Amino acid sequence: ATALAGCRDSFSDRDLPTPAPTETGAPDGTIEVRLPYAAPLMSTPTTLRALTPADECAIDATRSRLFVFKSDGKLLYEAPITSVSPDGTEKGKYDKGIVTAFLKEGEDLKLALYANLDPEQMKTPVTDMSREAISKLFTFDLVTKTPTRLPMWGELKVDKVSHTLADAGDNAVQTITGPIKMLRSVARIDVGLNLSGTALDEKSSTLTGPIFDAKQGAYVQATYKIKSIRVFNASDRGQVSPLDASYNADDGKVTALSLPEGVKAATTTPTFTSKEGTGSLLREIYLPETDNPGPGDETSPDEKTLPEDKKKHLDRPYLILELTNDKESKSHFFRLDFLKYSDKVSGDKSIEEQTDAKVTYSYLPLLRNFRYKINITKIGGPGFDSIEDAQMGSAADIQYNVFVISEDDLGEVMYDGKYTLSVTEKEFSVGKYG
Repeated sequence: ATALAGCRDSFSDRDLPTPAPTETGAPDGTIEVRLPYAAPLMSTPTTLRALTPADECAIDATRSRLFVFKSDGKLLYEAPITSVSPDGTEKGKYDKGIVTAFLKEGEDLKLALYANLDPEQMKTPVTDMSREAISKLFTFDLVTKTPTRLPMWGELKVDKVSHTLADAGDNAVQTITGPIKMLRSVARIDVGLNLSGTALDEKSSTLTGPIFDAKQGAYVQATYKIKSIRVFNASDRGQVSPLDASYNADDGKVTALSLPEGVKAATTTPTFTSKEGTGSLLREIYLPETDNPGPGDETSPDEKTLPEDKKKHLDRPYLILELTNDKESKSHFFRLDFLKYSDKVSGDKSIEEQTDAKVTYSYLPLLRNFRYKINITKIGGPGFDSIEDAQMGSAADIQYNVFVISEDDLGEVMYDGKYTLSVTEKEFSVGKYG
């Protein structure tokens, strides 16, 4: 499996990629072809440990494979890649470039590019296999720290490859009309306090919240900062390419999960520490696709919750947020879930009218090529004193928004610690805490 983290071959520990060996002239029976590609680009400020926008979009030619199929999905051959050249001609444009490879003449073709694979998978034999069977060959491991290269995949239909379409000259090159639209194989998780600004200039700040001061015998306002984020129950592996049933090839959008066979929740707990003073973790947490199943009537566990519901609560993917403040030396812990309120709530209906009996949740799976931005907007209390208590408890004393961002506009979800609303362009003012 492609190791994004440090347990085996670590992308984060390797040097930056070097170009693939370049051959002089096309081998007999092939044509040098230039294939434009476009990688997903999400620009936000970075810290020293975070990926840059260029890193997120980079393709390592020495760790990538290009397969050529007939339109019916039958594998014809693997085309050797000679180089990958990012555009880079315009400042801030990291998402486009050219893949150069040698292709044979043919018509009605489909090309599949697997980018940033594990070195061992560069040697994986691929023979007379279907597209679906090939897609299951290439997987990667859960990240445990920020990587430097991310697995990606993309396809492109090509009407014709022919010498007659190549440029004139001794080194004739055919430029394919594209681009190959690459999908990042991981979900990106960003967490910040009071995030503001546009996606191109997001900034995080501190938040204040009440704590009880024993000396003063009263509540005082403390200024909080993020210390760390712990990830629980993410998938232990991911699949580089989506399954046909989970991907709309016509518009290039992911529609459902594509999980490797035998995938399970990871037993490790990746921990990401916030850089001092940033108050955020942006472009640092990347996870394989992870299921987040129902039931829709599950609520945070309390004394009325059945034991099996508590187990489901602990088994689903979630984050534990660790906060510190300027009034105490200890940490405070909060659980953050990927969920939304499942019933429709009218914009003019008071949230206080919703009773506990009416509160039902639907949970958000972590999909590839999506960004999940968790913006913590209010701290209403101290949370929990330990990770274990926060795991079992609800997300009381905290209010946050979950923005789900992709090429497809899925809108926004707002969670206030007890109630969750589906939001499109406006925010609801919610002041009730669990």
